[in-house]
Amino acid sequence: MIKPINLFCTMKTAFIFSLLTLSVIYLSQAQYPPRTITIHMDENESSYFSSKYKDTAINAYKVVSAVFSSKEFQDQVALLSFKCDSYQLGCDKITVTNGRISGQTVLDMLFKVPDVTDTLHLKRNGGALGKTPPFRNITTTYFNPIRRDMPELPFTYSLAVNICHEYMHSLGFVHLYCNPPTATCPGLNEQGGKPDPQFYDDDVTYRIGWIAYYILKDRYEHQSPKPQ
Repeated sequence: MIKPINLFCTMKTAFIFSLLTLSVIYLSQAQYPPRTITIHMDENESSYFSSKYKDTAINAYKVVSAVFSSKEFQDQVALLSFKCDSYQLGCDKITVTNGRISGQTVLDMLFKVPDVTDTLHLKRNGGALGKTPPFRNITTTYFNPIRRDMPELPFTYSLAVNICHEYMHSLGFVHLYCNPPTATCPGLNEQGGKPDPQFYDDDVTYRIGWIAYYILKDRYEHQSPKPQ
């Protein structure tokens, strides 16, 4: 004899199963607590074309540390992968999967040393926004090109964006659009203030700079009072 189905029990079981499923999905998507890094500017070794920008530079490094240490930044990077050619020492010197560096590997390298001192040389003009030799914590940035490139941001933020970008060079990442990597880089195809799609998904340093830009642009637009 076939027993009648208890519809209430069936619905209750289905509801509990749904809750358990949602819980599993939520837990699988939840990110680890964000890691932290503090990048200090070496006040003794750093230089500026005008001393009035010393405090601005110090604050920019605080912003850089906050961006890198944010869950928003780490969650975005963790989902990405990049061409292994982005690494200056070559694909055989870094962990790769199918020729690509995982975002998690990039984060591991970024947070390997949680307290760093960086030397900054802020100059008035230059042929790019900045430059940093691979594996060295010496960054040169150029005031006027940065201001022209990101006029919508206060200089503390635009300088921080550039330092985020340059810091990845100090970890050994180079640009795919420079051939060879140490040569002068050609212009990028950034139409309408958008990143160049040819390199956005493959170039570590280029993508990190844009992630930092979007985070700080959003923060600035929703911040009160506005930073200078």
